[in-house]
Amino acid sequence: MNWLKQLTAAALLALTLTTSAYAVVAIQTYQDMANATLQNAFAYGSTAYDTVTGASNNQCYRVQFFDPSNMLVTTHDLPGPGGNSNAPRTDSFTVPSGPSGTWTAKVSSFPAASNGACTGTLSSVLATTIFDVARAVVIGAGTTGSDSVGGDNNVNQNQLTTVQGAGVAQTMRVSPVSGSVNRCFVRFILPSMPAISGTVTNAKMRLFMAGAPHDARTYNVKLVTLTWGEASITYMNQPGVMATPTSSLS
Repeated sequence: MNWLKQLTAAALLALTLTTSAYAVVAIQTYQDMANATLQNAFAYGSTAYDTVTGASNNQCYRVQFFDPSNMLVTTHDLPGPGGNSNAPRTDSFTVPSGPSGTWTAKVSSFPAASNGACTGTLSSVLATTIFDVARAVVIGAGTTGSDSVGGDNNVNQNQLTTVQGAGVAQTMRVSPVSGSVNRCFVRFILPSMPAISGTVTNAKMRLFMAGAPHDARTYNVKLVTLTWGEASITYMNQPGVMATPTSSLS
């Protein structure tokens, strides 16, 4: 399972994708055909919408998808509108039922013939991006409203009895500064479709870093031992956690 949640000042894992400057070829993955929302974690059977940006006239672009063992799964040739255009090349990829892990999409190009066919000598790899594939993917913690049990919120040592963001803020803050400690709490609702049965053997939590800290830090993830809710959690009533971190990242 993979989870995405914005976080101000720090994060466990940053969104990983290739960015683009003008006329520099890059590839990004989205959760929607309109390319409105970036996403790099996809469940079995879902659709990953990939787009090649920085495209050039008279160039056809080839996107190859590799599974975690670096086996080529499928190849998509994208000649672009009318065969010759510098518009972004939009594409989609239906995620197969495994294997789980980190997949890679690689972009190369070769001259487009006058009829728009992708022919000629294929270039070396111009850009890559990675995305996770898992049996189930949960994006965001809790619901779109304020949850009485679980959800996501942070607590602030400078505001001992204040519910941060009224429980519905779009970002969270984490800080280890003495006297100004901020901690984040997240609780995810597992999806009913596809149903998760049996024993979960591996899960990954991913948070997006909205603002990097000035100094190097180690971030610990710990299991919460008591019930809490995003609409009521404060620094004073925050629940206890396990002493040993489930995971750490420096």
